[in-house]
Amino acid sequence: MALTMNEEGTFHLESTVTIKNISEDSWRNVVFYFIPNMFTKSLSSQLDQPSTIHFNKVSVNGESSSFELKKDTLNVPLKEELQKGKEIKVTFSYDFRLPEDGLRFTKSHQNYYLAQFYPMVATYRNHKWNKEEYRFKGETYHTAFSDFKVRYNIPNDYTTVSTSEDDKFPSEKNDVFEVKNTKEVFIALLKNPLVFEKNEEKVNIRVIGPDKDDPLYKEISEEASSALNYFQENIGPYPFKQLDIIVDQLGYVHIKEAE
Repeated sequence: MALTMNEEGTFHLESTVTIKNISEDSWRNVVFYFIPNMFTKSLSSQLDQPSTIHFNKVSVNGESSSFELKKDTLNVPLKEELQKGKEIKVTFSYDFRLPEDGLRFTKSHQNYYLAQFYPMVATYRNHKWNKEEYRFKGETYHTAFSDFKVRYNIPNDYTTVSTSEDDKFPSEKNDVFEVKNTKEVFIALLKNPLVFEKNEEKVNIRVIGPDKDDPLYKEISEEASSALNYFQENIGPYPFKQLDIIVDQLGYVHIKEAE
């Protein structure tokens, strides 16, 4: 994925997905979750500032393709059936803006929270695509664990906090990160944030938000440290070297994902 953000808060994404058919069937189409569409004006009319989506191009193996987008279901037909064991590359190019008061995928103050912002391949089981209707409560999407490579370019006064365990503070403004065997990629773009750090059992706990001096930050880091110790004693070692907690009025807590 190549993600670009301009000074006005408009994003451009180029995303290429490599998909291998490991089922017993031949596929005539590929189905994706595209959750950002659920927060556009036509589907979330109650939002004062809904999201906007503009697709520039969809292609399959380099050839332009048609597509159908209904609610959060993005269907891409295939000109040739994809046989068992074969791969295709599907590329998306689109521009978008985040809604205010969205769910996970949202803008809050001058910060941007990019959850489920890219086309996510649905799972395939029992001879059909395992795609459920979107619900605003709970998790209703099923995706396989995948490898991701993300290149980003952001304005100078922003820093990224992501699924990567190698995030730096402040982040580079033009950089690349990779994550392996992960369900999804999350990226927060925060304007001039501050960070409170605490090292616990070889894990760097970072509490990130607008005010480093707030005593809440220390309290959050202590609670996170206690929870981390409990889970490592009773479940097993935390598999990453970094744990991020983003403090916002929406109550975001983002933890690196593990299988």
